[in-house]
Amino acid sequence: MFITLQLDMPPSINNYYGTKKGGFAKFIKDDGIAFRWHVLSIKNKLNISSPLDKNNTKLKLTIEFIFNNNRVNDIDNRVKPLFDALQSAGILDNDCNIFSFSVTKKIDKSLPASITILSVEEFIN
Repeated sequence: MFITLQLDMPPSINNYYGTKKGGFAKFIKDDGIAFRWHVLSIKNKLNISSPLDKNNTKLKLTIEFIFNNNRVNDIDNRVKPLFDALQSAGILDNDCNIFSFSVTKKIDKSLPASITILSVEEFIN
C-alpha cells in the first residue's frame, strides 16, 4: 500500500462547484477552496514530494466516508470533489490514473466531525 490519509469530509459537489450567471462558466466555491487547502496542508505535513501516480502508475483507492450524524448524505456527491482536491494538491498527477475505487459510508456519532479515510495503492490487473 502506498499511503493512508485521514482527511476532512469533502464538500458535496453542490457546495464544491458553482456556476456563474448564465450557466456557462464553472468555478470552485469557498467550501471547495477550503477543502483543497486542507488536502494540500495534509500533503505538506506528510512530506509527499511527488504524485502517487507518477509515471502513470495505475491506482486503486479505498474511501471511507465516516459521518458523525444520521442526515441524508449521498456519497457519490463527495467523490469528484475528493479526486479534484487530491489532484489540485499534487497528491495525484491526474485522476484518470485511478483504475479502481470503492466507497463505504459509515456513521459514528462519537466523532466531533465527519471524516474521510483514504487508502491508495497500486492497481494490479
